[in-house]
Amino acid sequence: PNKQMELLEWKLAFAQGKQDWGEESDARTELGTIFRGLGRLSQGQEHLEKALEVLKYWKKAGSPPYDCEREVRCLYQMGLLAGETGTTRKAIQYFKQAVTLCEDEKMRSLLPLLHIELGQCYLAASQLLSAATQ
Repeated sequence: PNKQMELLEWKLAFAQGKQDWGEESDARTELGTIFRGLGRLSQGQEHLEKALEVLKYWKKAGSPPYDCEREVRCLYQMGLLAGETGTTRKAIQYFKQAVTLCEDEKMRSLLPLLHIELGQCYLAASQLLSAATQ
């Protein structure tokens, strides 16, 4: 992962230098995913939040044409990370945003995976609630 992270950090710096929002969001999403995998959740969250911020800015600017699949991938990773940190409600919000985006943009291929993750979050929330009320 260290060599891969180093390459991604170079990619990120290059993308920022040429103001390529797509490449920057990709690099940040990948870095966030790697940090999440290494158990460095706060660093992962930081990169994913920044990726989402870049994507929202890009969407607002409208040029070049916005690629919403990048936003769905970022929201998916943010949902996974939130689930790992025990913030199920936040995970549900991220997965719901991704589902809505997929439905709005007619990106049906990603919906099954998102619905599976969303279902797992609801199951976890239900189990927590059940345990708390017993």
